[in-house]
Amino acid sequence: MEKQNVLTSLLILGVTGVFVYALSGSAYAQSNGQYSPLIQRLIEKFNLNKTDVDKIVQEFRTERQTEMRKSHEERLNQAVKDGKLTNEQKNKILSKFDEFKNKRDEFANLTPEERQKKMQEHKEELEKWAEENDIDESYIFGFGRRFHKGFAKGFRFGQGL
Repeated sequence: MEKQNVLTSLLILGVTGVFVYALSGSAYAQSNGQYSPLIQRLIEKFNLNKTDVDKIVQEFRTERQTEMRKSHEERLNQAVKDGKLTNEQKNKILSKFDEFKNKRDEFANLTPEERQKKMQEHKEELEKWAEENDIDESYIFGFGRRFHKGFAKGFRFGQGL
């Protein structure tokens, strides 16, 4: 039972991480009009066509988002099966993630400070929404506050596993 809770939390954390990564990557690319430094270096080193790189990056992001969505749905389905969530709550969570995904363009042209403020507002909105819908925040934020304590105690990079 505990193992399943950990797996569910890991999945949700992974989904959240992908969203944050997608936001930061999109924001970086749009704010600088170029790729991340690593991709830019690869383009220059191997004299790659930027259009081809764009296509590959977009395909990768789409595949990754699809995989994460599928995995997230499987975990939520298991939570429904275990009686931890209702089917209605599961559908609300999935809709909320879709809503957030559709809002990510709003973050693209913000300064880091504005983006941080907007993310904090979004987090507070999600907390309120989860409470209103009687959904445990762990299904929204992954490990929640316990996870951050783990980093401080040596769990970073698999040290505590």
